[in-house]
Amino acid sequence: MGFREGWIKVEEVELFSEVIEVSEKLGLHRGEMYALSLALRINIKEFLADDKLARIAARILGLKGIGCLGVVMKAYETGIITRNEATNAIRKLVEAGLWISPEVLGEVLTSLEG
Repeated sequence: MGFREGWIKVEEVELFSEVIEVSEKLGLHRGEMYALSLALRINIKEFLADDKLARIAARILGLKGIGCLGVVMKAYETGIITRNEATNAIRKLVEAGLWISPEVLGEVLTSLEG
């Protein structure tokens, strides 16, 4: 699979003062700060981040913070992937090092069982 011309855009992003303030309080990295500022600038409502503090910052800033697990569940709920594909994707995420609390993992797997 080759790179498609124009698929990735490079944008200059100015940090919003409210993003700096929230990020400094939560100890976010500069990359997360720029990503949050870009989401606000281009009016994105959902912010993808697996870091819990980044998702908290997103909520404080009026965005919906979603992690990889949330993306898998949304794909299952909308019929993009099957129950087996969702379960396998979650298993692979955990094997790759994504930490999910046992309680949350249990809830998610139970909800996939129907």
